[in-house]
Amino acid sequence: MAVLEDKMACFVAKKVLPAPLPGAPYTATVAQNTQSRVLTRNNERYEMAKKVIKKKTAKKTAKQVKSICDIEVHCSYSEAMPIEEVTPNPRNPNKHPDEQIALLAKIIRHQGWRNPVVVSSRSGFVVKGHGRLQAARLLQLGSIPVDVQYYKNEAAEYSDMIADNRIAELSHIDNKALKGLLVELGEAEADLSLTGFVEDELAKMIEEPDAGEENFNLFEQSVQMEPAKEFLVVICTPEEYEGAKDLLKLKQVRRGGYKEGSAFDSVGWERCINYERLKNAIRNTK
Repeated sequence: MAVLEDKMACFVAKKVLPAPLPGAPYTATVAQNTQSRVLTRNNERYEMAKKVIKKKTAKKTAKQVKSICDIEVHCSYSEAMPIEEVTPNPRNPNKHPDEQIALLAKIIRHQGWRNPVVVSSRSGFVVKGHGRLQAARLLQLGSIPVDVQYYKNEAAEYSDMIADNRIAELSHIDNKALKGLLVELGEAEADLSLTGFVEDELAKMIEEPDAGEENFNLFEQSVQMEPAKEFLVVICTPEEYEGAKDLLKLKQVRRGGYKEGSAFDSVGWERCINYERLKNAIRNTK
């Protein structure tokens, strides 16, 4: 009877009972076999039940942060599955080049598992994490953290697989903010390759001036903007620009601020024309 009552006390403390008032006993009613039974316990027993629950919760949490095949796991997962039992979806449209897999393998080796490989309980195929699976194979890992998820039907499974890649593609990177973060990481002597950028990309991003600032200076020097006007900017190569000068009959002009008759009288070409000139130039080419 004592063992049964201890188990019921823990159940009541976890599922039913509110926290007691200081120094006051508490009472709970538990229905069993259509009969009402009253359990009375003091605050000491209540606190003991809470400690048992807390200990079980801590044990469960500790299970989720252990390492698998010497790779730390920092994410929730259903099970550590042998890698030979994890099957990629043969219809996955997203392909991963060798360079990407090598970089992802390095990140997993240094950072540990931050996301599990998601497997469908319906089909048994991987839904999300094909790249992580390939990286784990490159690292020759025996087991990986897998999150087994339920999908109502094949359509739901395929939609989630496609969206996992497509939604990420729709994001926009603020290059100025990214550059600031990379500079900070560099000053802290962090391994910048763990950000996913290769050495050439990092050097270009950190050393070159911000694109926004460069474009602003170009417009400030060569284009005299008119208020309350709409503008269409045409991007072209140097060769195309030479052809555009003939096509649009562009004239040599002074840069803003230079007086007529100065040594800088003709220092550039028109950068702005009105719509009528553009329309006439197009019409004359027909």
